[in-house]
Amino acid sequence: MSEFKVGDKVMHGGKEFTLVSGPYSNRYGTKWWVTADSSEDHGTLCEEDMAPHPTFKVGDRAIWCGETVSIAAGPFKDDDGDSWFVVNLDSHQDFAYLNSLSPVPEVAEDTETINGVTYVMGARYRDRQGDFWEFHREGSEVRGEWSSPGGIDGDSGCPLDAAVEHFGPLTRVED
Repeated sequence: MSEFKVGDKVMHGGKEFTLVSGPYSNRYGTKWWVTADSSEDHGTLCEEDMAPHPTFKVGDRAIWCGETVSIAAGPFKDDDGDSWFVVNLDSHQDFAYLNSLSPVPEVAEDTETINGVTYVMGARYRDRQGDFWEFHREGSEVRGEWSSPGGIDGDSGCPLDAAVEHFGPLTRVED
């Protein structure tokens, strides 16, 4: 089963194409698609050489020229039909073509699981006495810092498993 369907926008060689029909398999099992570019010229592309068309909207973050930018406006089309966006950099705005933007890689949350419960590093938790905990990783150890609801900081460095054993259950709270 193909991840693509007729009408999808795909990228190949830094250019945008629309899938017109397919897939068609040759005698070796390779899948091919009939495509159209921005000027409606038709051709064929091998499925293994295509990449899904990245989509961005205002407010999204993207990587452009090695920097993280935010999409300020767009997409717009130039005279050749190529898509471009206005992007915000630290000190100014610029324009970036779609084929030069890539999604910001997702960073997996750092977690630790104790007795079947998963705790997220940096998240805030409340214990059964009403105190707050925040856990962080120090090498292979997970340690917590606690504070009272009145803002008094307690000792830090308590291991997560000890906090769960002596003060649990720990319930995640949103700030």
